[in-house]
Amino acid sequence: MQKSIVFACIFCIFLSAYADENLVSGPELKLTQDGPSRIIVNKPAEYIISVSNTGDLVAKDMVLVNFLPLELDYISAEPPCTTFYGKSPYSPFKDQPNEPAIVTWKLGDIQPKQPPIVVKVQVRASAMARCRSIAKLYTNAPEATNIQPLEVYCDIMIHGIHAMHISTYDTEDPVKVGKQTIYVIETRNEGTAPCTNIVVKSKLDDELEFVSAEGPSPYKVEGNVIIFDAVPILAPSEKLLYKVVYLALQKGCAKHTAILRYDQFESEIISQEGTTIYKESKDIAGYPAMHISTYDTEDPIEIGKQTIYVIEIRNEGTSPCTNIVMKSKLNEELEFISAKPSSKVEGNMVIFDTVPILLPREKLRYTVVCRALQQGSAKHAAILKYDQFDQEIISEEGTTIYR
Repeated sequence: MQKSIVFACIFCIFLSAYADENLVSGPELKLTQDGPSRIIVNKPAEYIISVSNTGDLVAKDMVLVNFLPLELDYISAEPPCTTFYGKSPYSPFKDQPNEPAIVTWKLGDIQPKQPPIVVKVQVRASAMARCRSIAKLYTNAPEATNIQPLEVYCDIMIHGIHAMHISTYDTEDPVKVGKQTIYVIETRNEGTAPCTNIVVKSKLDDELEFVSAEGPSPYKVEGNVIIFDAVPILAPSEKLLYKVVYLALQKGCAKHTAILRYDQFESEIISQEGTTIYKESKDIAGYPAMHISTYDTEDPIEIGKQTIYVIEIRNEGTSPCTNIVMKSKLNEELEFISAKPSSKVEGNMVIFDTVPILLPREKLRYTVVCRALQQGSAKHAAILKYDQFDQEIISEEGTTIYR
């Protein structure tokens, strides 16, 4: 902002040079540009340009031009621009070259002491970069052809989003004692920036015995945990696939836990899958098999803004599941706002009303609206319990909160 004031003072001196020499002063123009210095890829931002004349004379035939960098896509402006040139995938301007946008407003004459002219420019960041939005104010007055334009700028850092998601499922459920099932683990980079040092672990219950594993990196076994070596980097939209083979040892409800860790998130994220193990065919005439998943609608989010955690569960078995209890656990970076369907809140836990029965192939959907309270790595845990499985099954989603 200090740079804006300095440039304005210089421009005022030049404009005074073409005023009537019998007058004490001429037009005195001030140009400012305000907006965020840090924005996120694929997120919108607004930059406000203000022009005012604090002098004694009219500033004639003024033209305002905003030069946007290639990494900022022009969306719209208020008031609408007079002319436009360059890259604009979100705006009404079509068939334009893939070049930095140049947005122009013909302001005309600016009267002394009139209210400032305010232009609001909406943009969207398209790539990570250090860049600059430049605003220039020209005069087309014939008597001022040698006058240099007034110029201000905003230096901008565009950041990418680090957002990894993990999920797991079993290939056989139910599984007979002595037979094998495969747990498939998938992680994917849903963000716009690379994630680094991705570590995946597979943790098994007492009902299961480890047989083998395969993945994008070697692994080691430590007790009941299989630990895959870190994958150095995962680019946006890329995914990793792991397979872990287990042998069913005893009748019961087995639970597999997939664990994800990477540099850009402060804590581990888990996804669990339950598997029913039976001993005799008569034990399993029909079987319930619930699957749970959760995701966020906004990631990352700014402090004070909201995101919605969506939880989905479905009965993938052949018999009904009964007394389904769903819980949503929030950590300290998040504040509860609302939830659907009906629920109650106990501390940092949202407890939804019990659903008496869920038939095969049916599903339930829950939503929890939260507000970001503080910068950090927030984590939401969806927790499922039902009569036919004697353990809770958890699915987590991480959300980055920025200031």
